[in-house]
Amino acid sequence: MAIGHTQRALSCFILVLSWSRAVYARFALEQALESFLRGHVGAFAALQGVPRILFCEYVARVTVVCLCPTAIMRRRREKMRAGVRGRAGLET
Repeated sequence: MAIGHTQRALSCFILVLSWSRAVYARFALEQALESFLRGHVGAFAALQGVPRILFCEYVARVTVVCLCPTAIMRRRREKMRAGVRGRAGLET
């Protein structure tokens, strides 16, 4: 994306509800943790609530650990022991 005479990368936070397939998208010029969290806050406000279970896909491990280190890492360790690979999930 061109801003003035500078080229900047454009990132997009997307949240999709699995049951209704409702979609929320927010564009940002950076991939900082603050932008990631702003995406969640905006999505929950637009959707007027928070889903009971969240799955984070295509997210750096460090971001997932920062969001909820104990619950997510415990679940990830349990999956690894069971030989299951997949998404990082958080149940609220």
